[in-house]
Amino acid sequence: MKKTVLVNFTPNIIGSIISLIFGVILFSRPDLVTITISYIIGTILIVYGIGKIIYFSYRKGKDSNLSARSCIPGILLIIVGLLCIFFSGIIEQLIRFIIGALILLVGINRIITLMNMQNKKSSYFFAGLVVALALIGIGLYVIFCSNLVISGLGIILIIYSAIEIINYIIVACSGENLFNKVPEAEVKEKKDVEIKEIETKEKNNDSKKKKQAKK
Repeated sequence: MKKTVLVNFTPNIIGSIISLIFGVILFSRPDLVTITISYIIGTILIVYGIGKIIYFSYRKGKDSNLSARSCIPGILLIIVGLLCIFFSGIIEQLIRFIIGALILLVGINRIITLMNMQNKKSSYFFAGLVVALALIGIGLYVIFCSNLVISGLGIILIIYSAIEIINYIIVACSGENLFNKVPEAEVKEKKDVEIKEIETKEKNNDSKKKKQAKK
């Protein structure tokens, strides 16, 4: 039974260990992660842009009337890809600004909604005001503090992975059956009952047919 539990949990523990490693990297080296992501995105855009230009050249050889404007998307993709590679810090700042601005807008929108309330002395108003001010503070903090979003994601992954690993250790030590595996004796008993029910139904059907035949 203990072996069965461990086998069922093995894929989860492997995924948790990978998530833990990735979370530690995100938390400890968010700048490296940002640069790596920017390089990957930039390389994909450049390759795709070159592919579009090659495809345009291939079509141009068959159709001389093809407009040169069809080549512009490929050139733009290459330019954007080069910007992602050589100005990787801009990507992180852009993501940080967008997320921070969204949180900030939600906080401001909550304050506007609260100000339209008639009863401003209710507990709901003060609780909502605290939440709105907290959202505004978090939004500003995300905008002006570098790598906060990536570091926060790393912390979430670390906590999640630690919980999964601890759960695996507890299950492995206890050896409890968490997968509701039915014992073989119980399965056999259920099959016997089902067979008896089927036999009983067949006997009843046969007796009914005999009575009808006599009539």
